[in-house]
Amino acid sequence: MKMRPRGFLAWVLKTKRPLLVQEMWEDGSTEPPVIWPGETDPLPVNRLLLSLGVKSIAAIPIVWEGRVTAILSLHSRRPRNFQGQEELLSALAGQVDVALENALLYERVKEEEKRCRHLFEESPVSLWVEDFSAIKARLDELKNRGVEDLEAFLRQNPGFIEECAKLIRVVEVNRTTLELYKAGGVSDLIQRLPEVIPPEARRLVGSELIAIWEGKREFQAVGTNYTLAGELLDIYLQWRVFPGHEERYDLVLVSIVDITGRVQAEQRARTMAEKLTALHRAVQALQRRHTEEEVCQAAVQGAAEILGFPLCVISLVKGDRTVPIAWVGEVRPESSRRGEGLSWKTIEEGRSFWGNVEEFPEAKPVDERLKSCLSVPIGKLGVLQAAALEPDAFDEDDVRLAEILAGHLNEELLRVRLEEELRRQAIHDPLTGLYNRRHLAEVLKLEVRRAKRYGHPLAVMIMDLDNFKLVNDRLGHLKGDQVLKEIATLLQESVRESDLLFRYGGDEFVVVFPETDGQARKVAARLRRRLSRWAKQQGLDELGLSIGTAVWKPDAPVGAEELLRLADARLYRSKRRKKLVI
Repeated sequence: MKMRPRGFLAWVLKTKRPLLVQEMWEDGSTEPPVIWPGETDPLPVNRLLLSLGVKSIAAIPIVWEGRVTAILSLHSRRPRNFQGQEELLSALAGQVDVALENALLYERVKEEEKRCRHLFEESPVSLWVEDFSAIKARLDELKNRGVEDLEAFLRQNPGFIEECAKLIRVVEVNRTTLELYKAGGVSDLIQRLPEVIPPEARRLVGSELIAIWEGKREFQAVGTNYTLAGELLDIYLQWRVFPGHEERYDLVLVSIVDITGRVQAEQRARTMAEKLTALHRAVQALQRRHTEEEVCQAAVQGAAEILGFPLCVISLVKGDRTVPIAWVGEVRPESSRRGEGLSWKTIEEGRSFWGNVEEFPEAKPVDERLKSCLSVPIGKLGVLQAAALEPDAFDEDDVRLAEILAGHLNEELLRVRLEEELRRQAIHDPLTGLYNRRHLAEVLKLEVRRAKRYGHPLAVMIMDLDNFKLVNDRLGHLKGDQVLKEIATLLQESVRESDLLFRYGGDEFVVVFPETDGQARKVAARLRRRLSRWAKQQGLDELGLSIGTAVWKPDAPVGAEELLRLADARLYRSKRRKKLVI
């Protein structure tokens, strides 16, 4: 029956009170009158009821949790048929109320169970329902035997953990669990559960035993499991005993979250931090090196030891080639010509390359066993390269670390080259490029000490250009400087490679002849001939060469200054006499 918005049933729903209409008349009035809350006029009878001959009505609300969930409605064709039946009707309504409440509760439980089942199955977290009652019983046995310290007992009896692990009974798991552990089904997972918790992963089980021993209803920890495919899983495990099962631990909800990615990321971060710290120490070591070879050797050792590169080489640009300076590993690197190979591509493009060798057509590995490579530019100075016998051996972390090392290596090579240039400038004459007078003093002392130690002779020759002032006066100082540079080249070409040539000052030059008496007459004659020939070609006939020589001998040793003074004195006499004096 359809309920009128302002009818008798609507009144019961509104007021939540029973309604007893003893009699209804054809004019729509009732005894007693039914008044809508807040109004004064009585409600009229539904004409349909009158047409059906209904004379009296009883309507009892069924209230559950504060609201009307149903109405027990009785109609009679006899007037005053329900008079005196109020208690009976209330009792009947109470029975209906209880039955309806039970039905609603049952439906609610079924809905809740369905919802929980859906949440369990569709949860993105691995969920297990497990039975720990057998484990609880074994622990109770230990207590009955007088064991008080379970941790000490487990240390003395490690096999007990494995025994208890076998007592875990899996009641149910959700779909996420099967996917996480790569199981073909629930039975597959249950049968192969020992593979999930192998002996080496039992530390977590030991912690759970202690929690059950202490009567804890909840537990959480991190540990490891294995998938049925043998892959290691880092997990965050949490369990809670279901209410009503606290004594026996026979129903426990276990949740497992795969934190493998997070653990690996944390491990990578720790490893990266450790490598960066070690790299910082390696860079400090680079700063203590003073030659390109030393710097490169320290860098390549750092790459091998810190970054873990088994095959590594540092090549520097020398003219039109990259030349290996330092390397580690069993494969000997080779130089490459400009424009060839991955090394030149790296330098010219100024960026890093890494991957499998087959991905780079320009890569020309010196050993066909090499499967992967890493190539990082050292600015424009060279390239740091690593290789491995396995494919996919390098990742972005390797590249980042190699680039950091290469950046510092570039700075240190520039420093070494600058220091070398400063040293070169400090000991070389800026006009002629020959060693200068300050360096002569150091070299001569060193050579005299060596001559004393080994008993070898040592000769010093001082040369002075005759009439050079006339050249300056006639042609100017710029031309005079050019003449000095060309004469320096001429003199350098006229002595042995092992002989040391210095510009002593002005138009004077010195030659040191290590381990020989210099064969003064022959050398002096050769130098004069070459200078005379060159001077005529240049139209400088007035130029001549005065020479003074001193020889250090083991049987008549003198100091470096005295040796130089003797040569200078003989030069002076030579200039006066215009002939060689020995």
